[in-house]
Amino acid sequence: MHTKAPCLVSVIIPAYNARRYIGDALESVLAQGVENSEIIVVDDGSSDDTADFIARDYPSVRLVRKTNGGAATARNAGMRIAQGQFIAFLDADDYWLPGKLQAQLHYLAAHPDIGIVCTHFAVWHADVMGRFQLPDLSGDDGIPHDMIDPSRSGWIYHKLLLVCMVWTSTVVMRRTVMEQVGEFDTSLRLGQDYDYWLRAARITPIYTLQRPFALYRQHATSATVRGALARVLQSDPEIEVVARVADGQAALAALDAAPAASRPEVVLLDLEMPVMDGMTALPLILRREPKPIVIVASALTQRGAAATMEALRAGAADYVPKPSAAGG
Repeated sequence: MHTKAPCLVSVIIPAYNARRYIGDALESVLAQGVENSEIIVVDDGSSDDTADFIARDYPSVRLVRKTNGGAATARNAGMRIAQGQFIAFLDADDYWLPGKLQAQLHYLAAHPDIGIVCTHFAVWHADVMGRFQLPDLSGDDGIPHDMIDPSRSGWIYHKLLLVCMVWTSTVVMRRTVMEQVGEFDTSLRLGQDYDYWLRAARITPIYTLQRPFALYRQHATSATVRGALARVLQSDPEIEVVARVADGQAALAALDAAPAASRPEVVLLDLEMPVMDGMTALPLILRREPKPIVIVASALTQRGAAATMEALRAGAADYVPKPSAAGG
């Protein structure tokens, strides 16, 4: 009689209207070649055929269908049924590069005092035809799989308070960490992963592998460009949105490219932008002349976003929304 080996890794993928990209994500997980692993896709009330596609084309995947509640509720649903000794996350539109899981599992096995290992990643842009071709990352081949980025490794809670340097689609954590930290905060529509890693960083060291092992797919429906303040800006008839960019580095380039007389008056930065996050970009943008009003935000609710815009109209350039104003 053969006893089934215990599940080693549970890969949790929250999905909402992800039919276009989720096949790529799943293939990248299957290509990792890690035995005794499971893939859990939580369909968060999609209105497209995401769930039916998974059920038909990927019958080995554990599929959970639920009503829409946001990424936090979807990840929590996956965590509740996960059987693995390790928990990994991947967003449905992102992609793992070969060797990712093995590198992280080997590092965790060699360092039992570390509870979470994440990795560097590359931003994945579409070509001029709108297609996502795998980028050439051969320049990273010389980076050893176990090389650590010391600036993003260790007891990093104090660093995380300034900027989220943990990208969820690269995380592998021990089950014991998940059990200690608990679930994602479902009251947060965005930024719930940032909150989770802050809580985790208080109980375990977090280490980051130097080598990029994942691709962040940048497209118009990414969660990082769907914040409430962005929606308010886009829907306000008095506001002209002059540029939308993928990260702080691109924001700097857009500012420098515009004539001084026509530079934007307000720059909205997200705390969780890839390549260069909002807090890193902030002091650099404030050196530009004429100096714009800069809002650094993440996960503002519609109410908080509206309060921010009212303050801008009133000329309160130094206004910071109070927690009570941003709630509800």
